[in-house]
Amino acid sequence: MQQIDFSQLKEYDSLSKREQQLLREIDQENARIDKINSLIESHLTRRKEIKANIVNKNSLILDNESQLKILSEQTTRLIEQGSSEEKIAEFQKKISDLEEESFSYLEEIDALENELQETVGFENGARKTLQEIETEVKQIVQTKDQELELLKSHKNEILEKLPENIRNTLIKLSQKNLSHGPFTKIEAGSCMMCRFKISKIDENEIDVHKLFKQCPQCSRIFLPYGV
Repeated sequence: MQQIDFSQLKEYDSLSKREQQLLREIDQENARIDKINSLIESHLTRRKEIKANIVNKNSLILDNESQLKILSEQTTRLIEQGSSEEKIAEFQKKISDLEEESFSYLEEIDALENELQETVGFENGARKTLQEIETEVKQIVQTKDQELELLKSHKNEILEKLPENIRNTLIKLSQKNLSHGPFTKIEAGSCMMCRFKISKIDENEIDVHKLFKQCPQCSRIFLPYGV
């Protein structure tokens, strides 16, 4: 068994946790930009839908106008031919229905154009906000990136001071990206991370004699209490 200076591993653990925290914070900052971009994209998509809807409504109005022209001509001929009032009324009802339908389309187009203007206004405001957020995020992320570089440099310095076998073990464990990191402790006779049962002998060697040991199940390195 190997007795080592666990204070270095403890410091490495603290640096690693701070590193993960910084990475999360950077992701959160970038997510602010993604959120605004997503909102802008959704409004651009809605604008395309509105424009397509307006084109469709105008097309329907043109179709109605064409039908109205035909119906009006037919109604005039019926009147000239002395057709029954019932037949004439039938055609006039069709004309009235088409006119009401066209009027309804015009109202819908008016509402759509108002919504279109609202999406344009929102986009302009969102793009201005996006610029402000991007500037702010860039500054924050730059500061956090600088801290990350210092942390990585410090971690590498610690690794270089460790015995080769422990350094290699720690590097391999770090590459696995284990949740909550490559270290653990004994809690109530078990590995605090995976709950594997640890013998009293191992517990004594870890916590009292400060010997280097790994959990047989999750492979994390045990840190003694009091470190």
